[in-house]
Amino acid sequence: YLLYTEIAVRTVSYASEKPAGGGTNQALQDLQAELESLGVNLTDDLSTRLESAVLALTADARRDGETIQAFISRQLRSHRLARLRDLILLTLKDFKRVAVLIDNLDKAWERGADYEVMSKFLLSLLTAIGRVEKDFAKPVGGAAPVNVTLTVFLRTDIYDAISKYAREPDKIRVLSVYWHDHELLVRVLEERYAANRSRKASKTFDMWSEVFGPDVHGMTTRDYFLWRTLPRPRDFIYFANEALKTAINRKHRIIGEDDIIFAEEQYSRFAVEALLVESEAEGFDLEEALYEFAGVDSTLTIGELNDLLQQYENRDQIRDWLVRSSFLGLEVSPGAFKHVEGETSARRQMKVAKRVADKAGLPERFRVHPAFRRYLEVRDDDIHDQSIVDITLDDGTAEAGS
Repeated sequence: YLLYTEIAVRTVSYASEKPAGGGTNQALQDLQAELESLGVNLTDDLSTRLESAVLALTADARRDGETIQAFISRQLRSHRLARLRDLILLTLKDFKRVAVLIDNLDKAWERGADYEVMSKFLLSLLTAIGRVEKDFAKPVGGAAPVNVTLTVFLRTDIYDAISKYAREPDKIRVLSVYWHDHELLVRVLEERYAANRSRKASKTFDMWSEVFGPDVHGMTTRDYFLWRTLPRPRDFIYFANEALKTAINRKHRIIGEDDIIFAEEQYSRFAVEALLVESEAEGFDLEEALYEFAGVDSTLTIGELNDLLQQYENRDQIRDWLVRSSFLGLEVSPGAFKHVEGETSARRQMKVAKRVADKAGLPERFRVHPAFRRYLEVRDDDIHDQSIVDITLDDGTAEAGS
């Protein structure tokens, strides 16, 4: 119901923005009339639309004597969705593709929420996606098919949490987004800066030489940004913008080394706070556990790590979560550490790290990601540590470079 009405609402809104509106399109007028009969307000968001439908149907169910869940399900499927689907098909028959993108579901994933209920709701959404795509691809009654695709964006930690409640998690179609390619990550920032330049400026634009100083702590500025941040566009852009604001406040013509070093603390705080938000569905207090790392060296043996977390009964659970959230990297070959995201990648790489340590006759080693070090005052090991570009990978290879 939510997905059908969302497509219908967007269809009507799209048509109304056209010069002729929907005045001469009978199918569109019928679709708008159907939405009005369902009590759907074009300006309502998904949650408001859901609450309105459930409240109305709940009242009817009490009069009917049927269980509320069964009544609501039957009413939505039999009396509302069939007619709505037919009108949508008729209205969108000339479209090559209709893409539905669902984002920002993490806003309700906060401390105090019922994570089991939230997980089951999101699982039902993922299940409904396949059904909706099939309904439009192979409609009954001879209607022309419409190519409808639906995509839900979820944080890795949320997907890991909801998959625990799925009967067959392997049947959920999942595509993990990793920024393996440094050049693409850098390009996101370069194009944002280029788009904000004056039209009168030269067409040739080298952001790293025109906007930034040449190096930071002996590394080129570009590589320093890649090393210090988590490999996500959000993090890369946040760090760069903090450095830019610092340079502007100091009235510097370019973003220099001192500006970048000063901005590190703001970015590191941002990275830690994001990590705390992502841990809220876990059964432990991550903030207190993170403070145990304050002032330590960035590289720790498994014994040193266990000593840091010894006061916590769920020490192994905390350690495993820190690995799969990229806070701790694993030594997958001598001197090379890999930071991963997600439970599946973490399990695989922890086995690799264990075999590497056993073969060398040494304890397993972990490394705190550079993104989190400044805020927690974790010490960078040495200049060799700074020559390693830690990046989240999921293809079984370690990546390093100065």
